[in-house]
Parts: sequence; C-alpha cells; structure tokens
Amino acid sequence: MEADQLRVNGYSEIEREKMNLINSTYKILEQLEQLENYKNETIYFEQQRAINEVRQGVFQQALQGALGTLN
Repeated sequence: MEADQLRVNGYSEIEREKMNLINSTYKILEQLEQLENYKNETIYFEQQRAINEVRQGVFQQALQGALGTLN
C-alpha cells in the first residue's frame, strides 16, 4: 500500500513538472514572439528613416537645382 502511495505521488509530481515545463515553454514562446515583433518594428522604423533621408536629399538637390536655374 505504501508503495502504491509512493507511485501515485511520483506520478503526480511528474504531472506537475510536466505542466511547469509546458507553462515555461509557453512563456518563452510568448517572449520570442514579442522579440520578433520588436525586431520587425525596428526594421520598419529604420527603413522609414532611410527613406526619409533619401527623400530629404533628393528634395535638397532639386531645390539647389531650382535655385541654380533662377540665379
């Protein structure tokens, strides 16, 4: 009877540990998803910044060209 109780307790402990591992894995996956989202947002932000810098450069060149034509 004591052996049966130990076996039942052992199985219960295994199930608890299994659930803890599943929960930990789920939390890690959520963190990875958040990091992926942050990475994508950062890439998008950097792309927009680069595009704006190019636009500003093109605009300045066009303005300088127009001023040169006027002069």
